[in-house]
Order: sequence, then structure tokens, then C-alpha cells
Amino acid sequence: MSRAIVAVAVLVVAAVAPEAVAGQHADAAVGPVQERTATAEVEGPVVVPEPSEKAMHFYRTGMAWWSVFVLWGILIPALILFTGLSARMRDLAQKIGRTWFLTI
Repeated sequence: MSRAIVAVAVLVVAAVAPEAVAGQHADAAVGPVQERTATAEVEGPVVVPEPSEKAMHFYRTGMAWWSVFVLWGILIPALILFTGLSARMRDLAQKIGRTWFLTI
């Protein structure tokens, strides 16, 4: 009997706790958002600094590596498809699996 009471108490607390926490955070978040909006209108647009040479180098090398990975991701499946390796993989899976479910 006491286990049932504890279980019901835990369920009630779990159901009520998110509503109580959401109510506290919702009220606290309204003020600063309105303040930030009001000051943004007064100050104008945000000034963005010029990127450094190190930042530009990091950006360019990141884009180069991204291009390599995209090409690699297209090249490998294309090779598997066009060389006939996919058909051999299918035949091997059918031989090992014996049923369509295990083959897939």
C-alpha cells in the first residue's frame, strides 16, 4: 500500500513541477527581452569587426575539407554502384541470409 502512495505522490509531483518551473522562468524572461529590444532600437545596428587573417585561413581550410568530404561521400557510393560491387554484395547477402528478411 505504501508503494502505491509513493508512486502516486511521485506522479503528482512530476505533473505539477514542470508547470511551476515554467511559470517562474516565463515571468523572469519577459523583462530582459523587452529591455534588450528597447536598447537595440536606440543603439542601431551592431558593428561587426573585420575578420582576422587567422580566422579567414580557418574558414578557407574548413571549406576545402568540407568539399573533400562531400566529394568523397559521393564518390564511394558511386564506385560501389557502377563497378558491380553492389550486385556482388547483394548476392553474398542472399547466400548468407537465405530469407528475404535476413538478406535485408
